[in-house]
Amino acid sequence: MNILVRKPNLENLTPEGIPKDFADVRDYFNNALKENSLPGIPRKTPITKQEIIEKWIPSLKTNISLVAELNGKIVGSSTVFYDLTSTDYEHTNKTIKGEFNSTADPKEDYVSIINLLIKETKKELKKQNKTAHCYIPIESLSIKAFQKEGCKGKEEFLEYYKTDKLSGKVMKYELL
Repeated sequence: MNILVRKPNLENLTPEGIPKDFADVRDYFNNALKENSLPGIPRKTPITKQEIIEKWIPSLKTNISLVAELNGKIVGSSTVFYDLTSTDYEHTNKTIKGEFNSTADPKEDYVSIINLLIKETKKELKKQNKTAHCYIPIESLSIKAFQKEGCKGKEEFLEYYKTDKLSGKVMKYELL
């Protein structure tokens, strides 16, 4: 599997006027949400066109965003948020250290894609002399990607992650 990890392309637009990279992320995420095939993801609402336009694109100015591409299709994405505002999938309003989030198409090699995104994000953080952390529900497949990368986590409990399917137990990882 030859996966390319790169920054999102804002020039290649869909007929609805949003970057194709973000449309691909929206499509696989929303399909996985419907099928309940992304275990350990606390977000329960679909990604909308409006969210991409109002939040994702402007966030590229302050955040680190990467996408994973396989055969011309986006199969994963990661973002390190530095200026957090209220969204459906984060639990704090402001942070000094960046907060890393990632997702991948569950129909692909989820763990390998997340692992590549972690590696490339760490390289980008090092280039920019920044750090990040993330909270991964212990029920998430992403835990395996962090273990594969050799990251050591610390178990915590976050009420935000407690749902009917999630225990609230998370692993906190530092990306340095």
